[in-house]
Amino acid sequence: MGDAPQHAAPVSPVPGKAVSKPVNIAFFYPEGHEKDFESVKRQFREVIAKNKFVFRLEAVFERGYVHNKRINSQLFAELCKTNRVDIAIILAPPSYTAGDGSVFDMMPEVFEANNVAVEIIPYGDLMKQYRYLNILLDITLLIH
Repeated sequence: MGDAPQHAAPVSPVPGKAVSKPVNIAFFYPEGHEKDFESVKRQFREVIAKNKFVFRLEAVFERGYVHNKRINSQLFAELCKTNRVDIAIILAPPSYTAGDGSVFDMMPEVFEANNVAVEIIPYGDLMKQYRYLNILLDITLLIH
């Protein structure tokens, strides 16, 4: 993983305009895919605005990870817990396929053990707004 976590601006529907409730999240993305990560944040902003969600995603930190080496999911979860993050959103690398038995398939269990929710965006779903809507609906259920 990269150096210290980077703190980021909120992902809210309209830049500069806050909505009612902040939800503390952490973003993890594969190093070398920063442009794709920016697309993830843009997709969240668009879906939040389009569907008039009454919360904003407050990124406590954004952190790249080296995806072609062994990933320590426990470290990800502990980093979130230490920083009082409610939900981690992870952009999986292009090589990930759901159900392939990789570390990403085991992450929900590891994060749950640390009382942190996790949402994984498969790289192939990067531009699919329904994926972001589903994540935001899951978040709605978690915060109510």
